[in-house]
Amino acid sequence: MRNDGTETSARSNHARIHEILGILVRRGVLSGMTPEKLRLVIEDMGPGFVKLGQMLSMRRDILSAEYCEELSRLRTDVRSLDFDAMRGVIEEEYGVPIERRFSSFTEEPVGSASIAQVYPAVTNGGSRVVVKVQRPGIRDAMRGDIELLKRLTRLLSLNRRTGGVFDIEEILDELLFAAEQETDFIREADNMREFAELNRDVHYIAVPKVYKSLTTQRVIVMEQVDGIKIDNRRELIEAGYDLKEIGHKLASNYIKQMFTDGFFHADPHPGNLYIRDGQIVYIDMGMMGRLSERDRRLFRSAVFAIVENDAAELKNLLLLMGTAPNDIDHSKLLSDVGALLSRYAAIDMGSINVGQAVEDFVMMAGSYGITMSRGITLMGRGLLTLEGVLAQLSPDISILNVAAEYMQSDIIKDIDVRKTLMSLAKSAYYTLKKAEGIPVNTAELLRLALMGEAKINIKNTEGEEYRREISRGSGRIAAAVAAAGLFIAASILCFSPLPAVLWGMSVPTLVGYAMALLLMIRVIRR
Repeated sequence: MRNDGTETSARSNHARIHEILGILVRRGVLSGMTPEKLRLVIEDMGPGFVKLGQMLSMRRDILSAEYCEELSRLRTDVRSLDFDAMRGVIEEEYGVPIERRFSSFTEEPVGSASIAQVYPAVTNGGSRVVVKVQRPGIRDAMRGDIELLKRLTRLLSLNRRTGGVFDIEEILDELLFAAEQETDFIREADNMREFAELNRDVHYIAVPKVYKSLTTQRVIVMEQVDGIKIDNRRELIEAGYDLKEIGHKLASNYIKQMFTDGFFHADPHPGNLYIRDGQIVYIDMGMMGRLSERDRRLFRSAVFAIVENDAAELKNLLLLMGTAPNDIDHSKLLSDVGALLSRYAAIDMGSINVGQAVEDFVMMAGSYGITMSRGITLMGRGLLTLEGVLAQLSPDISILNVAAEYMQSDIIKDIDVRKTLMSLAKSAYYTLKKAEGIPVNTAELLRLALMGEAKINIKNTEGEEYRREISRGSGRIAAAVAAAGLFIAASILCFSPLPAVLWGMSVPTLVGYAMALLLMIRVIRR
């Protein structure tokens, strides 16, 4: 015999299923689904589903661009709850009446979202703050709805119906994990402190101060930001700001967040960006993205591959960045990557929408069953959102150009000349050791050729694209060999009687090392 808790849960699930079915019928889903219908259905299902819809709007590897664009409208303010319900959450978290923690508290929210509402207040110490309060029961509601969706997935065999391209239960588990992170305000406070620490040396970036003693899992208290919203061009110009400078700094810092920090704001829409006292202030850090060092390195390489129109390299990088099925059609994937690259090759580099490019490639990878990490998908959506901000703020700013500038300076900054020279010296030594066998191997090859027994087997597996890749590879090998030769020649010159001018080396020696180093940097970069 089942206990009362199980029976109550079952009744609750049945009631929720009937509610969902009623909404689907009322919205006419039985006659076909459209992006607008999906958005309306999600809105009718309540704040928990609204939050899930917001998360899905960032997954273009799962939904088409039209559906993602429509679901992105769920970010707008939702209907606020009465203050009495929110007061109950605050006092439950603090264990005392609101008046014991704040000298004044405005009952009208200045913001209402799917997870929380925001209220202005003044602390007992006289500091003006904003109090972000979680909607009552939202965490349990989201968990319950996701579990219900998982049951429906198993009941209707939806994984089988998708042909195994997507594991819907796995996607729902990921959404649940993200939802639980966003409903933990202690984690959000930690995100803000980590973000502030990573940007402490960037004088034009700021984060609101968090009042740790007043922050709990469902309530977070921050300093009030009295600034200008980044999309308010008129006020920014009247305040004397240079919009192009703001745009360049915003893009440069966002590239730093991704490529250097590996920790970035995943939702940089205008409502989360303010300008105050010459600083760009980021707020709302419930949704943050993380990129591993490996993902960052691969993505840097992918940007270079896009710029250089290198389809074979980009195809390989997509496979490395994601998890691919065993039966993938490599030839067709290469062809599709090449076609997509050709489309972008026809556009001036400064005009390429890098966020859209990332999402296009993520969607194409998804069509082959290649699933990307959450960090990569969040990065694509974040870049797309940021480019929308830049388009309004300063349309001349190209985030791809800024990224190229940043990565070039990053490469030069990371070069350790001493270590590079030592590495090259070791390579030269091993090259010379291997060279000892070249005459013998060459003689044997000539002997076989004269006897008619030498054969070269070439298998053309991928057509013209592979021939181009072989040609490019040959050029890189030639450059590497030239660099090694220059390094060996410069090393030999070290023992010549030529007069030393710097570090005990002559001018020809220094020139040889410099040319070898430049060639090797070029080879490594490609």
